[in-house]
Amino acid sequence: MAEPWEDEEQGPVRKFMYVNRRAPYGTIYALESLEVVLIAAAFEQDVSLVFLDDGVFQLKKGQDTAAIGVKNFSPTYRALEMYDVEKLTLMTALAPRALASITQPFRQ
Repeated sequence: MAEPWEDEEQGPVRKFMYVNRRAPYGTIYALESLEVVLIAAAFEQDVSLVFLDDGVFQLKKGQDTAAIGVKNFSPTYRALEMYDVEKLTLMTALAPRALASITQPFRQ
């Protein structure tokens, strides 16, 4: 007889949308949001990410954090594809933030 935790039937898939409005550094919000997204995706939940306002800076390539003395966590966004997180939405005008475009973030 199988134990309850060995049941292969999966539970319901929940839909989560995470909204990122903050710049990637200066607060813990961006890093914490990324970690929560990866955890939800690891449990095969339907995850969407929306980047608003200064949150679009989280997707900028080539971030150099040496001057502020914190670890650059932006390469971790590449893991989203491995976890089947494919719903990324930008809802901010890029020109006022001196960003020409952000397309397919972090794909090499």
